[in-house]
Amino acid sequence: MVHHFLASPFADAARAGQYAAVLAALQADATTDSLLLGNLVLEDGAASLDAVVVRPHGITLLVLVPRGGRLSIPALGYGRWQLNSAPLP
Repeated sequence: MVHHFLASPFADAARAGQYAAVLAALQADATTDSLLLGNLVLEDGAASLDAVVVRPHGITLLVLVPRGGRLSIPALGYGRWQLNSAPLP
């Protein structure tokens, strides 16, 4: 079962579409309970978290980037995430 909460609508239609795609993917996997939180601000003035997926054995933070490309994630402590060889902000 998937529970989801979108704190506020995304201003960007592409990000809204990606959030909907994440929700659909989680709903398609009926074997694991999940909680999806979207556009979540944890404190006043802070940047919002695009998506947070909470499952029984882990928490995943998602940055919804409205463009395609190859995502590279180096080992912790060895550099920033890159999309098409460009560092993600």
